[in-house]
Amino acid sequence: IVEIGSNDGAFLNFFKEHGVRVLGVDPAFNLAEAATSMGIPTLPVFFDSGVAHTIMQEHGPATAIVTNFTLASVDDLDDFTRGVAEMLSADGTFMFETQYRVDGFQRHLLETLNNEQLSIFSVKPLDAYFGRHGLELIDVRHMPSKGGSIRCTVQKAEGQRAISPTVQEHLSLEERLGVYNLDFY
Repeated sequence: IVEIGSNDGAFLNFFKEHGVRVLGVDPAFNLAEAATSMGIPTLPVFFDSGVAHTIMQEHGPATAIVTNFTLASVDDLDDFTRGVAEMLSADGTFMFETQYRVDGFQRHLLETLNNEQLSIFSVKPLDAYFGRHGLELIDVRHMPSKGGSIRCTVQKAEGQRAISPTVQEHLSLEERLGVYNLDFY
């Protein structure tokens, strides 16, 4: 399991305690150093395709890649996603949680649109985006985190897992709400 934005390694520690090989990636040197000293190897860098290539060479592919509330702050999302696609094993999954555009605008959560966040996501563009990168969105769960977020699961295109009905449910919800019409905003 590779966690991007792993902070102090607390999430990865659970898996390590159960015998899973783990690796953290976090640009905060102090957190990466603290996690590494506690037995959670952590690279003190921003994740990109170059880092993914290095990880592949040194550790091999990841069965699971996880990141929570980091995608909205990624400057070069294409390079980030190329790195995820390269690192992901043929049967692996990429799971992430991010603020949900529907909640952000319906609930007037203006603090989710701060200067550190470059994006706020909805399912339809994510579905198309991952398709362009040889990946497919296979599950979407609405979560209460940060006033409303989505937890998404992605696999390599035509992977072994079936696409959950939750993807179509969210696509239908967004269409019904008019998320892609100017009046929504």
